[in-house]
Amino acid sequence: MWSKSQSLAIAETANFQLKKSVIVEADYLQDGGWERDYANAIADEFEIAPLSIQALIKSYIEVMNETQEVASLNSFVQVFE
Repeated sequence: MWSKSQSLAIAETANFQLKKSVIVEADYLQDGGWERDYANAIADEFEIAPLSIQALIKSYIEVMNETQEVASLNSFVQVFE
């Protein structure tokens, strides 16, 4: 999975040009909780990962657990030529 800026950089490196970019709203979906639940369930599996990856995963999980409010994540679509 890549961020919007990462996918743009990868495509540009391959000489593709961005033609269109849109956000797909998902606020109305009720599936936001499974991501947090899954991250918490597999957190211990990262103990064998390099320390830098462990720190990254731990920080993501901490951010996900900071709030009880659960919302679906919006997605983006990019079209390249």
